[in-house]
Amino acid sequence: IRTEADIDVRNSRIELNLGSGVVVSGHLSMTRSSISSNAGDGAQSRGGASITDSDISKNSGVGVSIQGALEMSDSIVSQNDLDGLAVIGESNLDHIAVIDNGRNGVVLSGHSAVTNAYVADHEGDGIKVSNGNATLTNSRCARNDGNGLTINRGNGYQIKSGSIQDNGLSGIVIEDTLHFDDEASISSGIDVNGNGQNGIELIGDSSIRLESAVIAQNRGSGIYGAPENQAPSELTKISVDGNGRDGIDLPAGGQLTSISAQGNGGHGIRLGTDSTMVDVVGSQNGQDG
Repeated sequence: IRTEADIDVRNSRIELNLGSGVVVSGHLSMTRSSISSNAGDGAQSRGGASITDSDISKNSGVGVSIQGALEMSDSIVSQNDLDGLAVIGESNLDHIAVIDNGRNGVVLSGHSAVTNAYVADHEGDGIKVSNGNATLTNSRCARNDGNGLTINRGNGYQIKSGSIQDNGLSGIVIEDTLHFDDEASISSGIDVNGNGQNGIELIGDSSIRLESAVIAQNRGSGIYGAPENQAPSELTKISVDGNGRDGIDLPAGGQLTSISAQGNGGHGIRLGTDSTMVDVVGSQNGQDG
């Protein structure tokens, strides 16, 4: 299907075409439909899209490629050869599963809200967000070969509940992005566990305000600030136990309250500048507490 206008696709099956499944220059609206096994992208729109209760799978290109705003809910994007979902524009994603695509799971450029998502088993990152505010709520990123979640050059970010676990590289990477003023950037019982490098990694001009989280059993450090990272962070009610290197390694230091840093392979807590610590336990670490 190819059109220069808006199109409303309902209760349809689009499959086994030698090009892409759907190519739209206007707005794409799709409900209760499947797009599969096409030789190009699954669905492509240059005028934004609304996708509900649909399945986009096994296409040779990108599963869903959108320029403009995307509203997507109750849908599955799986086993496409390139990225599962790629958006340039504002995104609102709710109750989606993005699984086993050939490159990255979800690539978003612009203000993005992701809620109740499951993003797993990709050759690249699970979710990549850049150039806007990013909000991730009650979602899981697991078993991706790259990072679970990467936020780059954003205006702010907020991650609430859910889990980032068993990814090949780091669980969460925040690059050149500061947290929102007066709000926790990562909170409400999020688990960042079992990742191949660091649990949470801060690069460049990035900061974190972290509350109520478990960051454990990562092969690198639990929370790691790269040497150039100079933005102080705030950590409250955090467990950073059993990581392969340091529990917390922040060159810029910060304010730490109610922290458990136990059983890490390196230091329990390593800080590079003036910091404040209250109600902190550093025990049975491989180097200093």
